[in-house]
Order: sequence, then C-alpha cells, then structure tokens
Amino acid sequence: MITVFLIGCMLFAFGFVLNLFASIFSKNLRRKAVKSTILCFFGFIMTFVAFGLAGDKEARKLGWEDMAEQTAAKKFGIEEPTAWREQKDQLLAEEAAAEATKATEPKSPNTQEPQPTEVVEAEAPQEAAAEPEPQSPPQPEQEAATISEDQENFLIIVENGRSAYLSAQNEMQKGASKPARAKALCNYFLKPTVKEWRGKITQLTTNGDGKGVLAISVGEDATVMTHNNAFSDRSDKTLIEPGTPLYGTLLNMNVGDDVVVSGTFLRDKESCLKEMSLTMYGSMTDPEFIFRFAKVEPAEN
Repeated sequence: MITVFLIGCMLFAFGFVLNLFASIFSKNLRRKAVKSTILCFFGFIMTFVAFGLAGDKEARKLGWEDMAEQTAAKKFGIEEPTAWREQKDQLLAEEAAAEATKATEPKSPNTQEPQPTEVVEAEAPQEAAAEPEPQSPPQPEQEAATISEDQENFLIIVENGRSAYLSAQNEMQKGASKPARAKALCNYFLKPTVKEWRGKITQLTTNGDGKGVLAISVGEDATVMTHNNAFSDRSDKTLIEPGTPLYGTLLNMNVGDDVVVSGTFLRDKESCLKEMSLTMYGSMTDPEFIFRFAKVEPAEN
C-alpha cells in the first residue's frame, strides 16, 4: 500500500512540475497546462486522502480501530492489537507521568533538584563521567544479612545508577547514567545466571493463555520479572508454562510472600541485562529486569 502511495505521489508530482514548466515557457499550451497543473495538485491531495482511508481499512482488518491506534501502538513497540489494549492505559499513563516529571523539574541553577524518597547516604557525583561512590544499597524487608554476594553487588550497581541519574545536572548527564550502569552490570555479571536470591512476590497472575506471570522485588525499587503477554515473550520464553514443577509451586504462593529465587537474566545491548521500562526515568529509578525463572521456593525466616 505504501509503495502504491509513493508511486502515485511521484506521478502527480511529475505531472505537476511538467505542466508548470509548460505554462511558463509555452504560450500556446499555457491555458491547458494551468488546468492540468490544478488537476495534478488536487490529485495529489486526493492521493493523501485515499492513503489515509486505505490505511484505516487495512488497520481494521488487522484488528485495530484505525491507523492512528496502530501507529500509537508501534510507538511503544507493540504490534498486536490485543496486547496494546491490555497495556494501553498503563503505557499512556507512564508516558504522561514521565512528561509531567520532566515538566516539573526546576530550571533555575540555584534551585535544588527534588530528591528521591529514600535516603542516599553518599554524596552524588557532580560529573557524568565520574564513577559514583560505592554505597550500601537499601535492602528488602527480609533479613539483609542473608542475601548473596551477587545480589548485594547487583543492588549496589542499581543504586549507584539511580543516584547518578537523580543527581544529574542536565539531560546529557542523565542519559550517560544508563550506559554507565550497563557497563558495570556487564563487567560484574559475566554469566547471567544467579542462584538463591531473596525477594518478595509483587505480582502473581497469568496471561490469556494461562501461562504464569511473575514479578519479584529483590531490593528496594529493583524487580526481576517475566513478560506479561505472549507477544512480547515470543522469543524470550519467560512466561511460566502450566504443568511444570515451577508452575505447581507458584499455585500455592501469594503476593507478599518472601521467596528464594534462581534463574537467568536476559542479555540486552542497551542495558546489558534486559530491562523493560518504557522511559529513561523508570529504567533508572525503578528498573524491571526481564528474568527467566528456574526455581522459586518459600524463604525460611
């Protein structure tokens, strides 16, 4: 359809230019050329209108309300109408919240930028290129002393990235905080598989096919989770299959339960460990890492 539209535009544009030259340089053809030029112009406009109508028709065949809805979904990387309608309100709300947050940031250099609700013990770095000072990360409500060394270092890297982003003096420094965190994660996690991390279940449900959807907080504002729809999970395979031992274990658990988890992070060029937040703000302040769960057990308190 796009090819036909482009060919139509090229033909009308060629006719328009040809008739325009004829009306300028040929007195005998001037009147006819003017009429043809006008017809080409209106034909060009009608091609745009027809393209819009054809686009809406094609979108409806695929299950969308119109081409505008399809375009809005593609903006968020969603190409399935059902998945878009399931996540539409949440995605648009998060985008609006991010824009509102950006709009309320102080512009005066003498005004201190709002700080996060949690207390940051170390002073934030002033330069984007500088490595933030190591800090002890906020720990989950369960016994902090029982977390593994891998989990502790993971939370330190996440907290340092959050601190660097929130203390940034301009947008470039904010943007630089994400690749810096990704580099730190890649340097530490040479293998993406982790064992016996402690956390708390924050989401436990299923998608439309009955496959398990799971999210576990492994630290304050740091979550490991599956995808929540089959379309997004088509290659990652994180949704928990019915009939598996893990699925059976989760049937007897609830949101709020303290658990011990093992599994594998997914690799990603942008974030090193694949992260699904839709905005830079969400990615740096409340990251949600995609995780393929291998084992989930009740924590021994």
